[in-house]
Amino acid sequence: MGPRLGFIIVTLMLFLLGMVIAYSASSIFSLYYGTEPLRTLRNQLIFAAIGVACIFLLVKLFPTYVWHSRFAWIVWGIMFALIVATALYGTSEGGAQRWLPLFGFEFQPAEFVKPALCVISAHVMMEVRENNLSILQLLLRIGAIAIPVGVLYVSQSDLGTAVICAICVLAVLYFAGAPKGIFVALVAFGALAVYFSIVGTGYRSNRFVYLDPYNDGEGGYGLGYQTIRSLYAFADGGIFGVGLGNSLEKYLYLPAINTDYVFAAIGEELGLVGCTFVIVLFILFMYFGYRIAREASNEFASILAGSMTTTIVFQAFLNMGCAISLFPMTGKPLPFISVGGTSLVATLIMVGFILAVSWQAGKDQDYAAHRADLRVIQRADADDAFSHQGKRNTTYRYRM
Repeated sequence: MGPRLGFIIVTLMLFLLGMVIAYSASSIFSLYYGTEPLRTLRNQLIFAAIGVACIFLLVKLFPTYVWHSRFAWIVWGIMFALIVATALYGTSEGGAQRWLPLFGFEFQPAEFVKPALCVISAHVMMEVRENNLSILQLLLRIGAIAIPVGVLYVSQSDLGTAVICAICVLAVLYFAGAPKGIFVALVAFGALAVYFSIVGTGYRSNRFVYLDPYNDGEGGYGLGYQTIRSLYAFADGGIFGVGLGNSLEKYLYLPAINTDYVFAAIGEELGLVGCTFVIVLFILFMYFGYRIAREASNEFASILAGSMTTTIVFQAFLNMGCAISLFPMTGKPLPFISVGGTSLVATLIMVGFILAVSWQAGKDQDYAAHRADLRVIQRADADDAFSHQGKRNTTYRYRM
């Protein structure tokens, strides 16, 4: 109960902070485009309600053992269909076709690939452990996982999501206890793949301007502009920040301040203290998530909780690292805090999986406690008159 309670509290604090920053960072954008300032906050709350509903469904109706079955492949097949539909019928924004219209709304199927990938990868790892799959069977399963991710990368040209997907798989391998040689080989291969993917693509290699944003060929008003404005936000915030709602960069100086650069908004309004607070919250999130994984009722549940915790925390530190110019911008949102309904729902789904693991472990502990309390008390022998064929009859009473 302790890790679960701590996990819930930390998640709630990150969510509430996200709602405050979402309103503050988006209000000027809303006014500029002629909409009410509360519109973004209201939309975030609606998507949060959807995410919370998903949490309850996962905890109450879909225990972890349900996912260690063919049901995992069904969900993965649905994800593949959504990826293909996005490639064929999706809408473009910012030069990328990553949004799929549905019932008057637009969402990013790639965000839901992350929890689905953790589930299917964990399922395959457990199949390897339990069924001793042949090489052919294993290769077919690996191909069935890799092809949708490859289609996602090629069709959407989304290197950031591809990197996070790679972290999902590596986390599954780590928590499943895969041989170190395989783990190290995959890490090296992934690093080389990312390097050549960046170097071989002009618009990706241009992002290395973050190393010297003023030397972008346009005096800091070209490709280095966002990096410079983000650093200005942190500089203006100083130690204690300029105060909630008092950001200057949100007045259309820093693009995407409510999504990709939301950490810069935190740095400007809440200062170094606020940024440190957010970092500590994500560290605590990781701590409690790993505690839940360690105390899971079975290995499959442990892999699920550990890999999904790793995925969320990795994406968080990736976003923060990009905002402070440690990494080139990847365009990945800060979990719980960046504005974006699809990202928020997908993150809460992963939270639901982790809480489902904790809830199931708690139930199993309750059952174990009842079994441990079971006592057998021998009662006095019955009279010989009631014995069968002259043998002494002994009866028992059970106490819970």
